[in-house]
Amino acid sequence: MATSLAIAAVLSLATAPTASAASDVSGPVLFSPKVTPTTLNIATGPANIKVSLRLTDQTGTSAPVVTLGHDLTGQSYGFGRMSLIAGTPKDGIWERTMTIPQGAATGTWNVTLYPLSDTLGNSSTNFQDLATINVTGPASDVSGPVLFSPKVTPTTLNIATGPANIKVSLRLTDQTGTSAPVVTLGHDLTGQSYGFGRMSLVAGTPKDGIWERTMTIPQGAATGTWNVTLYPLSDTLGNSSTNFQDLATINVTAVPDKSTLTAAPAPKITGITKVGSTLTVAPGTWSPVPVGLSYQWYRSGTAITGATSVTYKPTATDTGTTLTVRVTGRKSGYTTTTRTSPATAPIAAGTLSAPAPKITGIAKVGSTLTVTSGTWSPAPVGLSYQWYRSGTAITGATAVTYKPTATDAGKTLTARVTGRKSGYTTASRTSPATLSVSR
Repeated sequence: MATSLAIAAVLSLATAPTASAASDVSGPVLFSPKVTPTTLNIATGPANIKVSLRLTDQTGTSAPVVTLGHDLTGQSYGFGRMSLIAGTPKDGIWERTMTIPQGAATGTWNVTLYPLSDTLGNSSTNFQDLATINVTGPASDVSGPVLFSPKVTPTTLNIATGPANIKVSLRLTDQTGTSAPVVTLGHDLTGQSYGFGRMSLVAGTPKDGIWERTMTIPQGAATGTWNVTLYPLSDTLGNSSTNFQDLATINVTAVPDKSTLTAAPAPKITGITKVGSTLTVAPGTWSPVPVGLSYQWYRSGTAITGATSVTYKPTATDTGTTLTVRVTGRKSGYTTTTRTSPATAPIAAGTLSAPAPKITGIAKVGSTLTVTSGTWSPAPVGLSYQWYRSGTAITGATAVTYKPTATDAGKTLTARVTGRKSGYTTASRTSPATLSVSR
């Protein structure tokens, strides 16, 4: 009987339910936080601090989060999770190294530990300041970037036949260096937006530079008023300046373009390309007719004042340059259209025209002879004279008249007339010889 009771007791114990293990309902427990050093000098470069602490938890601690903050300026650095360097998540040592860069605000910084939690989601503590850091160094940058001369072009867009672009350009200065600014295009009535993103530095440096961004409004987008908005600016230290700013208002339309005039072939310049020769432009065939045409001649790409006819006569100023002509067609209900001719060859010097001169008078010693130069063109032409004795130049005989001397007796005389004009090749004409000079 006693044996039966003992067996029954053992079976009873074997089949009785066991008590559950105690549940984890508490967050991690913090031990011995340590921050070193607590005094930093950033005069010559960035400086580091190391945060170390021990955490215990029944289930296991999630990696704790720490950050460095400067209350007066709002600057912060080093935000992130600590690393387990010894032990386990249930009982371990965690560390993180954080850096304050050169140029950051001086004075008091706080090392802040975020609320702790374990892998079950149990949380313990609130935000905790683990240490106060005293930072020294030169005058710090505590201001955000300064904005100069924002420019948006164009401010009127037509998206009837395709997308249209606008370019945003601005200058930013900052003691430490500006972070790339962000812009976007927005349509308030519909909420449509395009072009969001960072601008690119196109000139200068982040401390003083020009930033640009091109944004596109696609065909089919809402018409009406769009705003170009600049996001709050910040520098590389985290200093911020300004709020959202509307830099420009863009007026977007979708009005179909006017019909287009056609012209073929391209205008062509005909004539001899030299000074004084008349050049003419053949404008090509324009349609639909009639089309009003106007002309503008150009010298090496620069418009020639007053040269607005279908013809043009090159001047001395044109020598060595090339000429083009721009033909513009206009017709009511059509888009004004312009076509430009190919360039001419370089303009050569012009050619003077003149008859042979003639000597009048009696070829006799002591009698006055006169040279008649004839008509030179294009007038006016500067003329000079040289008399010759049997083909040899007579010293000092450079007037329009000449009185033969005894030396000339028995010899013939000629006169050479030379014409000079700016833009033209110098030309000479020689008279027929006189009879032999008598005594």
